[in-house]
Amino acid sequence: MTGYETLELRPVAGALGAEILGVDLARSLEPRQFLEIRRAFLEYLVIFFRDQTLTPGQHEAFTVRFGPLSRMPYVKPLDDHPDIIAVLKEADERKISVFGGAWHSDFSFLDEPPLGSVLYALESPSYGGDTLWSNTIPRPIPSVVTLRFGFTPTPAARRCSSIRSIRRGSTG
Repeated sequence: MTGYETLELRPVAGALGAEILGVDLARSLEPRQFLEIRRAFLEYLVIFFRDQTLTPGQHEAFTVRFGPLSRMPYVKPLDDHPDIIAVLKEADERKISVFGGAWHSDFSFLDEPPLGSVLYALESPSYGGDTLWSNTIPRPIPSVVTLRFGFTPTPAARRCSSIRSIRRGSTG
C-alpha cells in the first residue's frame, strides 16, 4: 500500500479494515512506525496484526500508545492487570448470553466511549467464530449540512481499552 514508509498494509475489505504485515508488537516500536500504525487505524478503522506473541504487559504497553487506558465498568479485569479484561468462550459453549456473543458496540453507552479496543486472541478456531466489524462513528459531514440540521459531530474519544480474547477449541 502506498503512503506508508515503515509498514506493509493489505486492505481486507472495501469499507474498512487492513492487515499490517511484518510488525512485531512485542518489540519496542520506533515513534515513526507507531505514528504510521495509528494513521492506518484512523484510515482503516480496524487493523489486524497476525502471528503475535504478547505478554499482558506488552499488550498494555502497545494499547497505551493510543492514549490513556479505560477501566471497563461492569466487567472484572485480570487480577494482575486491571486494564485488561478476558473474553473466554469454550468450544462447546452455546449460550446466547456468552460475552460478546450477539451484536454489540464496545462500550458505546458511556458518555466518553473509548477510542477503540485492542483485542489479542490467544486461541481462535480455524473456522467459525465469525466477528463482523462496523464503524459506529459518523464521519464529519459538510458544514452546510451541519448548519442546516444543527448537527455537530462529537470528537473521537482519546482513551483505549485492552481486551485479551481467549478462545479454546474450535466452534464448529
